[in-house]
Amino acid sequence: IKGLSRPDPNDKAGFNKTIMGENGFVSQALLRKQIGNINLLRMNPGPGSTFKPIVFSAIASQLNLDWDAFAAEGFNGQQKYFGGEKVAEYDFEKSNGRIASIVDYLKYSDNYYHSNVLLLGSYPKQELEKLLMAKFVQHNPDSVLHWPYFNYKGIQYWLDGFENWPGYVNGSANLGMDSSFTSAGLLRNYGIYNGNTDKSFDMFSCCYDSLLFLSAYKRSGFILPEYSVFDQQGANINNKIPYDVFATCFRGHVKGSSQVLVPPAKMLDAFGKMITQSRNYSLTLNPYATETEFFPFAVDNTIVYNNYLSLMREGVFTGMKEVLNSGTAAVLGALLKKRTNYYYYAKTGTTGDNEVKTKSKLMTVIISKKDITDPGFNFRNNKFYTIYFTSQNGPAKQNEQFQHEIIQFIERSASFNRYMLQ
Repeated sequence: IKGLSRPDPNDKAGFNKTIMGENGFVSQALLRKQIGNINLLRMNPGPGSTFKPIVFSAIASQLNLDWDAFAAEGFNGQQKYFGGEKVAEYDFEKSNGRIASIVDYLKYSDNYYHSNVLLLGSYPKQELEKLLMAKFVQHNPDSVLHWPYFNYKGIQYWLDGFENWPGYVNGSANLGMDSSFTSAGLLRNYGIYNGNTDKSFDMFSCCYDSLLFLSAYKRSGFILPEYSVFDQQGANINNKIPYDVFATCFRGHVKGSSQVLVPPAKMLDAFGKMITQSRNYSLTLNPYATETEFFPFAVDNTIVYNNYLSLMREGVFTGMKEVLNSGTAAVLGALLKKRTNYYYYAKTGTTGDNEVKTKSKLMTVIISKKDITDPGFNFRNNKFYTIYFTSQNGPAKQNEQFQHEIIQFIERSASFNRYMLQ
């Protein structure tokens, strides 16, 4: 944690001094940062674009959209308006031009495509055609660039006017309604909330873990992961002001920062759920754990379930494979190609401000025994291993050589081989 001295847990005297604080008092907020397990603490400022596959799969499980007919493109330079309303100047970083497939969206980690997906996902669940007719116009309201806009089935759609923003009622917009496509998909399938709740931690679901922790589970961030939030509700802002709604409930969410509060442990849990397509998947410390009973993702009843699984295989996981082949993690992919015993999937991420030296780099790497992109793969009976890399407040680049060495080290380990080869 930048600018904070964390005690060596092997230095008993120094550790005790830290937990006692000055004059016998230390705030819980400070103690959390000083001795909390970073893998269990929410990442600051967030998981970045490593969260894209999670958000997309959550929305796609609820929004019945022909994704092959959906396209978006970005812009260069700063914009001062969003959906016809004045907001703080923004951009969503590099424009990759027109993106017309899920594979390219994830391969290039395109924020403009993602922002349009998130925009649609922020509306309360309803028929797509009615939503497009009611909230979007089919002509450019301005003579210059008017954003956001997207193309669906050959028709261009623009968002124009605060009254058409997601969740607009009586002068206020609520992008984090419980009934939105995003909120429903994240909570039902990943256990990720759309706002603050009365809990502070995520429990492990195994009886073994409950017996191991007993009452110690109350120490979130020390023993158990802090609960995860994709907070679009904006509880502490005036939801009648477009400037504030955009800044607090949308802009940071596109980049996976600010109000996207997820610990690394939950990222492993979420990707485990995604690769198994089972809501019943969970992390455990039980060394004797067996595969849990399959409990399929909650998919909206207007979506053909097998079509959704095809979308995950041929869209999301193919995109994550292409990240390593020729996308944002191609350097690591070239190193991994030297060994082909397993199938690899990845997603990179970046968070931080615009100062190059204060970026944080993140990456998810999945090692799978089976090819998840195979049309015949049914998300059952597969052995896989998920690694989540975080490099907080360091150089604005991935350390692919180090990541490759870690992957090699894991694949040589006895526990990995016992699990993958049994």
